[in-house]
Amino acid sequence: MGIDKANLWGMFTGKIQFDDSFKSTVDLIKALAPEVNRVLKKDACFSYWINFDNYDVYAAIMEAAGFKVAWVPFIWVKEQLPPCSDLAHVFANSVEYGLYGWKGNPQLIKQGKTT
Repeated sequence: MGIDKANLWGMFTGKIQFDDSFKSTVDLIKALAPEVNRVLKKDACFSYWINFDNYDVYAAIMEAAGFKVAWVPFIWVKEQLPPCSDLAHVFANSVEYGLYGWKGNPQLIKQGKTT
């Protein structure tokens, strides 16, 4: 699973291979989720850029690792792209979907301080 560290030079020669299949991605996230939970501070949050079609799969993995997860993805609209005059063809290139989760009770804004 992942990149062969012994052949990192391969990325410059075009000889490196990476398995980014759905199964490989799920296996990787299942392996990483407990480690993220272990190292993430109490009352902290995380985000993963994900494929929208498999949001529920990734969210369930993170919940199984002990996180709370927003069951609706957040969406980053890339405003620097050309205007979306042809949404039927360019909308998918204009957004990224993210999975937001947390551990404990994170506060995105420190209470009692101006922003």
